[in-house]
Amino acid sequence: MYDVIVAGGGPAGSSAALRAAFRGLKVLLIEKERFPRFKACAGAVSHRALTYLDFAIPDSLREKEIVGLRLCYGGKTLETKNDSPIAVTVTRSFFDEYLLEKAAEAGASIRTGEKVREVKEEKDCVIVRSTTQSFRSRFAVICEGAHGILGKRLGLNVPRRKAALSVTAGVKAPDSVVDDRLPGLLEVHIGLFKKGYCWIFPHEGYFSVGLWGFEPWLTDLKGTMKRFLQENGFPEDIPVRGHLIPAGETVFFPPASRVIAAGDAGGFVDPLTGEGISFAIRSGQIAADSVADDCTKARGPAAARFEEACRREFADKFQYARMMAEVTYRFPSFFYDLLAGDPDLYRMLLLAPAMKRLYVDYLLWVFPRLHRSLLLYLKDRLLRSRL
Repeated sequence: MYDVIVAGGGPAGSSAALRAAFRGLKVLLIEKERFPRFKACAGAVSHRALTYLDFAIPDSLREKEIVGLRLCYGGKTLETKNDSPIAVTVTRSFFDEYLLEKAAEAGASIRTGEKVREVKEEKDCVIVRSTTQSFRSRFAVICEGAHGILGKRLGLNVPRRKAALSVTAGVKAPDSVVDDRLPGLLEVHIGLFKKGYCWIFPHEGYFSVGLWGFEPWLTDLKGTMKRFLQENGFPEDIPVRGHLIPAGETVFFPPASRVIAAGDAGGFVDPLTGEGISFAIRSGQIAADSVADDCTKARGPAAARFEEACRREFADKFQYARMMAEVTYRFPSFFYDLLAGDPDLYRMLLLAPAMKRLYVDYLLWVFPRLHRSLLLYLKDRLLRSRL
């Protein structure tokens, strides 16, 4: 019997398997795909995510160091840069494969090309049935992504009306062209549709181009993506891939459960930006530590400790990101002009996702200065109205 079986080999699953193996547990990870496999993703790994890893990713995986953000609205552009990198872009197929290899090196057993069909919780164990056989384990960690078959059967999935959609395409370009257009910058466009944004991110030899937004507001997904590609000089008929992702609506199993959901499966995604890699890595690690503590009788029960730790570190703070998302996407003109009138407000926003308390510190920093920013905004609007 295993101590823990992990379903899914993305960043959450690999991080859970690696940490659990490091803690001395007998670990099995089952992944339906064979790696490397394609993953639809913008491919920006935040500084926060990199600090969670117990190792440095090799230079061969690091494509572009990101130091700033270009924000676009209505034909206008704002840019701001940080003194040090805030993220690095990667190709997810290679990045995920590397994380899986690190889990194997730590001692986890890995089975790829095999899909988990069912997770059934018994009194003293969990029965995990795959496409080839059944396994017994003391605990199971679900890391299959959002709206997977296991989550659906276990009653875990976030309702679609509270989910988001992400669509992405890779546009090949000479590296010199990529660097010339986006020198260490992520480019984000707001105001093209309600409740979301479009992006252009630099990679090694290609651009990642896509959109992210709350599903109920994306009534013309293909048309919006086609127009965005065309308006930015990219082929409009290029193949695109998309998937559902959560939007900050977290879900947890009962405290006494032997099953835990990490990463997208647990809803751990920033509802302002759609970034989920950092929370996938960290929630996977927390899941492994919770299970290990329960197995050694140091602490427990695992599911209760997992929920407590996730809420304390980030889950309960998603509400502040949702507040900012409401203002940003509902009033893009106001949001853009506010940032344009106060460079410090924009500069600090760049650092907000990496702040220890995830937007809380940014909002506490903003409120005492907000009256000044609003006055600058109103003054600018008044001057424009007189021209």
